[in-house]
Parts: sequence; structure tokens; C-alpha cells
Amino acid sequence: MTSSSAKKSTSPQKKKTAKPVVVSKQAGISRKRNVHHAAPVSKEKAPSALMSKLWEQAAANNESLPELAGKLDISYPYLMALARGERPTEKMDRAHLVSAAKYLNLSVGQVYLLAGTLLPEDFIFEPTKDEKMQHALLAMRNDPLWTAYAPNEKVWKHADPSVKLLICLLYERAARTSFFDGTEAPVYSEK
Repeated sequence: MTSSSAKKSTSPQKKKTAKPVVVSKQAGISRKRNVHHAAPVSKEKAPSALMSKLWEQAAANNESLPELAGKLDISYPYLMALARGERPTEKMDRAHLVSAAKYLNLSVGQVYLLAGTLLPEDFIFEPTKDEKMQHALLAMRNDPLWTAYAPNEKVWKHADPSVKLLICLLYERAARTSFFDGTEAPVYSEK
């Protein structure tokens, strides 16, 4: 009985020690194991949107992480460093981002946004205060009720910037339009 119990205790141990060796050698088993795992996350930094998308697509394609790395033309350790946040996706090479775009079937611009290389704010043109005042002056000159009150070019050119701003803010309020976001001048409550 001792010999049979010894056999029972050694055989499961052999299987347990043999399994990791088999998993690392067989691509089919490692695929099943790697696909269902979530992306490794560093405690300091969450994975980027790009890495999350890549993980989702690899899971949908039933591909292992080494296969994903191969399709992106990057090494497996580099892929894992990106996933853990140890290497920033914002600094990935263009060639790797283009590979990711092809893999995800997205435009390169979308992948740049997912990687954090570009931000949505990069596509928004914010006019300067002078440009906003010029736009307000043009609107004032084209407004039939205000055209008589709009300063001519000579007066506007020599006016103090604070006077220009006051004129524009007065027009903005009277015409119920919006040229400024409220940061150019202090807002006082009405009593």
C-alpha cells in the first residue's frame, strides 16, 4: 500500500512538472492558454487603448501572444513590455503602428490616437484672442443693427486691446452670440 500510494503521489507530481514544459513547447496549448488571459498590467500604468484593442483582436482571432507579436513585426518581450506599460505606446515606431493598423483593420491615424501619439485636441484649431476679436468685428460690421457702431479700420488699428475686447464682448452679449469662451475677461454676476 505504501508503494501504491507512493506511485499515486509521484505520478501527479510528474504531470504537474511536465505540464509547463509541454505548454512552453506546444504552440497549440500555449495558444489556448495565452488568448484568454487579460493583458498584463503594471501597477503604475494601465495599458493603452491600442494594447487593449490588440488583445481583443488576438482573442477574436484565437491567436497566441507570440503570434500577435509576429504579425506586428515586433518581438514578444517588446510586446509584453508595451502591455505592462514599461514601454510607452506613444513612442512606438511608425512601422509598428502601421503594422498594428493593418492588423486591426483601422486607419493609421486611428492607431496613432489609440497609441496616444496623437490626441483629439491635436485636431482642434484654437484661434488666438486677436483672431476671435477680428471675427467679432467682422460679424459686427455685417450685422445690420450694429454696422453703424462698428469701428472703422483706422480706429480699430489704434484702439487699446482692452477697448477692443470690451467692444467685442458688448457685441457678443447684445447679439447673443459666442466668440469667446469666458477666459478673456472676468465675468461679473448681474444684480
